[in-house]
Amino acid sequence: MTNAKPLPPLTFLNECFRIVEDSRLFWREDRPLDHFSSDRYLRAWTTRFAGKEAGNIRKRDGYRVVRITHSGVERLISTHRFIWAIYHHEQPKLTLEIDHLDGDRLNNHIDNLRLVTPSDNRRNSKRWSNNTSGVTGASWDKTHGKWKAYFRIGVKHKHLGYFDDIEEAAAVRKAASIEHGFTDRHGEEA
Repeated sequence: MTNAKPLPPLTFLNECFRIVEDSRLFWREDRPLDHFSSDRYLRAWTTRFAGKEAGNIRKRDGYRVVRITHSGVERLISTHRFIWAIYHHEQPKLTLEIDHLDGDRLNNHIDNLRLVTPSDNRRNSKRWSNNTSGVTGASWDKTHGKWKAYFRIGVKHKHLGYFDDIEEAAAVRKAASIEHGFTDRHGEEA
């Protein structure tokens, strides 16, 4: 979510939402008329949404998202961004991302959310679904006929060596992960 668009103003967000149990976003029952194009639309919206949990789970990535209109512009925004902003009373910096510490995209408890750089967010990611070795940062190198261990920080690719067996490559990769600030859950099975 690097370089995300700014959220609507915090005063607007506080008029739209309330946070329940520090983790769930609900629509307010008493949204102001100026949020809507007409009194009729406000009444229709209130009947359908007021007091209910905001958003739906987006199938393509598993995040809960909310469709919201501000200043005539409709946008789809992840609820964890709203929760973080409302709780901390500030807009998240657009160059930063909001990471779910436990990797659960639906666990939006404020203690599970942290504002991080994109690089730090990747250091907390699970194993990619296209990983064929079963070990993050280890792959078979046909040229050398050995297992290669490596990692990336930002755009830099760090080679850790070639090994006869995958367990050895995995151990070297794990040690390097800890040394370079990757989380314990980095590279776990998704």
